[in-house]
Formats: sequence, C-alpha cells, structure tokens
Amino acid sequence: MNPEQASSINPRTQQDEGASLALLYLRASEIHTYLDLDDVLHRVLMATIGAMDTPHGSLFVFDDSGNITQRLVIKNRQVQEKEDIPVDVVVEKGLAGWVIRNQQGAVVTNTAQDERWYSRADEPPPRAAVAAPLQTRNGVIGVLTLVHDIPGYFSQSDLAMLTVIADQATTAVVNARLYQAEQRRSQLVEQLQAAEMRYTRLFEDNTDMLLIFDNEGKVLDANHKACEALHRDRDSLIGSYVSALDDELRTQFDSSLPGWRAGQEIVFEVDLPVTPERITPVEFRTRRIDYGGADGIEWSGRDISSRREVEQLREDLTNMLVHDMRGPMGNLVNAISTIPLVLGEMPSDSPVTQLVDIALRSGQQMQDLIDSMLDVSRLEQHEVPLNRTQAEVDVLLRAVEDQLDSMARARQVELNFEVQGETPMAWIDQDMIRRVLVNMVTNAIKYSPRHGQVDVVASEQEGCLNFSVTDEGPGIPAEYQWRIFDKFARVQVKDAASGVGLGLAFCRLAVEAHGGRIWVESTPGQGSTFLLTLPLIEPLHSPHEILKEGTEGAESQQR
Repeated sequence: MNPEQASSINPRTQQDEGASLALLYLRASEIHTYLDLDDVLHRVLMATIGAMDTPHGSLFVFDDSGNITQRLVIKNRQVQEKEDIPVDVVVEKGLAGWVIRNQQGAVVTNTAQDERWYSRADEPPPRAAVAAPLQTRNGVIGVLTLVHDIPGYFSQSDLAMLTVIADQATTAVVNARLYQAEQRRSQLVEQLQAAEMRYTRLFEDNTDMLLIFDNEGKVLDANHKACEALHRDRDSLIGSYVSALDDELRTQFDSSLPGWRAGQEIVFEVDLPVTPERITPVEFRTRRIDYGGADGIEWSGRDISSRREVEQLREDLTNMLVHDMRGPMGNLVNAISTIPLVLGEMPSDSPVTQLVDIALRSGQQMQDLIDSMLDVSRLEQHEVPLNRTQAEVDVLLRAVEDQLDSMARARQVELNFEVQGETPMAWIDQDMIRRVLVNMVTNAIKYSPRHGQVDVVASEQEGCLNFSVTDEGPGIPAEYQWRIFDKFARVQVKDAASGVGLGLAFCRLAVEAHGGRIWVESTPGQGSTFLLTLPLIEPLHSPHEILKEGTEGAESQQR
C-alpha cells in the first residue's frame, strides 16, 4: 500500500489533524510542569494517543548504555501492568530497534508486510504503526510508537506530528532526569552534611587530643582537647607548624613521615610541658588519612599519666620484692655449693651429685633472673657500669649450654650451638651478655614444641659480633614484634609460657648498653629468630664511659 492509498484510507481530515496538533501543544505545555519521570511518560503517551485518536501505544526510555530504564505500554487505552512480549526482543528486532539504529522515524502501513515490524506467533491481524525517536545531541534516549488496528491509518503527516511530540517528550524526559539527578545530588549533599556534622561532634567531643597535619607539619584541624592541652585557641593553632608547638613533636614528625607515607600506623610517647611546673606524658597514635581529598596525618593523643603512675608503682614493687629476694637466694646458692665440701668427694653419677648439680643450675638461673630484673631500671638510668673483659665466644656459648641443657632435655628440645668461622676475642661484660643469651635461649625452649629444635649461632661480620637464636615455636605476629622488648610486654599467643615480661626488656637494654642492637624476625606458624649484634671494640676506655657511649650509639641507630 503506497502513501496515497494510505492517505485515502485515513479517516481524519487535515482540519482534524490541525485541531489535534493544537490540542497536543496545549497538553505538551502541561506535560512540562511535571518532573516525576514516570508521571511524565504516562502523560506524554496518553496525550499523544488522545491527540492522534489511536488505541495503542508504547514509550521506551534508555540510559546511556542502551538499557531500558522506563517502559510504558498502552492497549485499548489501558495501561498494561505486565507485558507478555519480551520487551528487549521487541526493541532489538522490531520497529523501535530500527528507529534507534537509523535515528529517524518510520511509518508502517501494514505490520504483516513490513520487515521492520517484529511479528509474534500470536500476532493480531495486520495493523498500522508509526514511531519517532526521542533524540538529544548524544543520541536516541527513547522511542515513541503508536499502533492502530486499521492498516494504512498513519501518513507522513502523522509522522511529522509524532516527531514534534517526540521532541516535546525528549525535553520533558531530560528535564525530569535533571530533576531526579538534582534530587539525588541534594540528598547526597544532605547526607554528606549530616555525616560532617556527626564527624565534627565526634571530633570535638573526643576525650583524646586530635590533631591533623599536612605533610609539611602544618596544623589543619584540632579539637577542643588538643587546644586545651597545648594552651592555644583554635584560631591560632590551625595554620601553625609542629615546630612551633614543641621540639620533641617536631623531631617525631620528621622521623615518622616516611612511615606514614608507607601507610604505617606509628605510636610514640612524648612528655608535653603543659605548664612550666607540670609535664604531661602523652601517647600519640598516628596515621595517614584522607582529609578533604588531600593527604592528612591524624594524631590521636591520650594522657597516660595514670598509666605511668601504675607502671612506676609496679616497678617499685618489683624492685622491692626482687631486692629482698636477692639476699636469701644468694645464701641458698652458697649453701648448696658447700654441700660437696661437707659430704666429701662423691662419684659424678651418684644421685646426690646430680641433685646438687640441678640445684646449683636452678639457683644460678634464679640469681640471673633476679639480677636482670634489678638491672632493667638501672640500665634505663645508665647506672650500670659495664664490667668488660676479654671473652671467648665459644666459652660463652658453652656456659649458656651448660646452664640450659637440663631444661632443654626436660622439655625434649634439642639445643644446637655453632660458631661460624673464627671469631675474635670480644671486649664485653661477659656476665651480662651471658644472661642475655640465657634469656633468649630460655624463651626459645619455652615456646618450642616437644621434640623441637633450637639453633644458636655466633659469627663475626664487618666488625660486629652477631648471635642468632632460632626456634620452631608458634611465631610472633607482626603487630607485637616491635613491642616485645618493652617492659611487661607479653605476646598474645595460645598456650604461651608464663612470665612478667622483663626478660627481653633486659636483653634490649643490656645490648644497647654495649652499643649493639637486638630484634626479631618471625612469621606466625613458622617459628622466630632473635638476632643481636655487638660492635667489636678495643679495650681503651673505662667501663662507665663505654656504657655511656654504647647507649648513645644504640639510641642514634634507633633514631
């Protein structure tokens, strides 16, 4: 059927079409007053069906990816809640798909004879259809389609009018989308503002000091507690630099900056001069954060005066108890050592000799523990002069092995001691380093499983005497590895051995007094290796001078 035939069949006159177009413009102006997209689509399609006097129609709207976001189908002037036809297939293979691909409207005079129409198995008798795209500069965003039961009902003038309607619908859809986007943006802004208010309240009301710096050390923000502790009002504090707050804070900032940039959380303690008469100890937990889209460094500081007081009380009590134990323990060891003199010489395999030997070893171990506990606080104050003498490394290791051999056998742990290569004589406090090694090996034995193995290796490299103690225990989690050398620190490991947490603290202080360094390398489930290194020095200075220089050297290595 050609356009002339279709026009002759069309029951509407040009006058009817003009009246319909005028009516449509009136309804289009009404459509633009609605901003709800579903409401807009319903009014557009109903107005179009009414203006063009047709019973059926559909309106599909797509997103930028070509997916259907809204769909409305009307049959016999009734909105269809559910459509039996797969909409995606109709859009892909039917007239709507042709309009999208060609970005132009189309008139189908007979649906049974036009390839552009998607025919179903239950397709009704031949009908007429007309479709126009909803088109923007970026492409087609929708398709408006009308269907009439009379073939040839629609003409090119109908297509022209439908194109005008589609343009009106495009504007309405775009406006509705903009409105929805603005609504979403407003909601997000409100949510963001609410979140900022909650953050501000939490920030201000926090009982800890909160400071935020940039990478140059400038204060970006501070809460009330920080202003109070630093005796600065917020306006003068924000914009100032960490160097203007405290020299120790500036030193900590400079040394920690590489760690923050690597994503580490860094914890440190400083003594803040709150007033000329009072110093407040503060523990800062610091980390890099996103602050307004830029890098920021958050410092959360907590007054630890109460904790320090408890630690001091615990330390004083420990020192008092240990000091009172030292005399009786010494008398006990001396008494045991005189037993062989009283009883006379006895065979080495006799039960009495073995019991005396066990008692002497245990007594020596107790004396070492008492001396180490007393030395912890004195070493912190640099009050322990080193009694340095020339020491042979293999003799030192044999002394450690003799002291701990019975403990290892009782726990069914194999001890292996090895000196790699030739090691020179070491100018050290032999008793102190022996106690360090005894502590390290004792820990390794305690944490080793039955039938496990502990390897102790000594070597010399680049002017340093190195020791390593490796066990097959449960390993130490990374978050504890930097803390285990602190006083009273305990590793939270299942079935861990009991103790007060002073052994490794003594080890660290004793090694640092020699100018050395001690650390641990461990992977949970794969055992641990404790390592210490001592600089080999010539016997040129007095013991006290060596202690002072060694401690300063260790501190500079840590910094």
